[in-house]
Amino acid sequence: MRDVVIALIIGAIFFAGGGILTALAIRYATNTSLWDWVLWGGVALMGVSIATLAMFLSSQVTGRPFWLPTILINIGICAIVGGLVFYYSATTVTQDDHIPVNSKVSDAQFLELQELISLIGGKDEDALRTTFDFDVMIDRNIDIIVQMIGFIRAGRFHDFHLFSYSEGQVLIATNLGRWTTGPSGVPIAVPDPHDVYAIILPKKYTAAIATLVRVENSALVPESIVGPLKDFHETVDQDAQLLIEVLNSKLKEDEENFLQYKAGSSRYFGGIRQVYVSKFKNLKPKADIVNAAVKLYLGAR
Repeated sequence: MRDVVIALIIGAIFFAGGGILTALAIRYATNTSLWDWVLWGGVALMGVSIATLAMFLSSQVTGRPFWLPTILINIGICAIVGGLVFYYSATTVTQDDHIPVNSKVSDAQFLELQELISLIGGKDEDALRTTFDFDVMIDRNIDIIVQMIGFIRAGRFHDFHLFSYSEGQVLIATNLGRWTTGPSGVPIAVPDPHDVYAIILPKKYTAAIATLVRVENSALVPESIVGPLKDFHETVDQDAQLLIEVLNSKLKEDEENFLQYKAGSSRYFGGIRQVYVSKFKNLKPKADIVNAAVKLYLGAR
């Protein structure tokens, strides 16, 4: 009985090892043949582990102990598979390290697309929102409006200048607030204490958007990627515009939405963020489409 228990444990360990190898190969497969070897090595290890265990259990019927050969056979198989994986991964990675799988893709195209992948590739929803700094964008603009309310209550609204808080760029929604036309035909906002028609954009957001625009306008990027990328970019823009709409609505509703936004014991606590997040368009679905288009073009599986 003791030998049977030992054999079951050994078989389970090696079978699990093969399963882990197989799972890693499926999850992290790249354009090199390394992961092909890992995949088939893992499958072979699981199969041979079961076969070896079956041989051992069969030997118990004849009364001959077999757990030592079980260990030796499995170690031998692992050594063989490991050696093959090491040998072929070394040669394959060296050959493919500097050239894309798709021979029609130039080095310049690959570098351009690699920058895009680094920006939005393989990220979950939270990571994508962090890439564009939406959390910072929300809190930063709420803080600015709190300061604006202070100017309003002090009777100095006209001394408040939103653009003085800018870190670089400002996003304006011309469909909100009141506007007039200046001498040169440029729309000019008519100041109103309870209109929010613009927000300050974080530097991280503007930098990420600049990367999207650069890739979209690059002559090196095919239309099969540019189309989905523009759809993703539009979703990001819509989410930023949405923040203006939410802030404008909540300010008109009650100034306390802002003044008590961070007051943990208040019914206004975190209310603005809750409304914004409930209407936020998720970024990951569109990002996944872009990533799939990039992989297809590069010839990756």
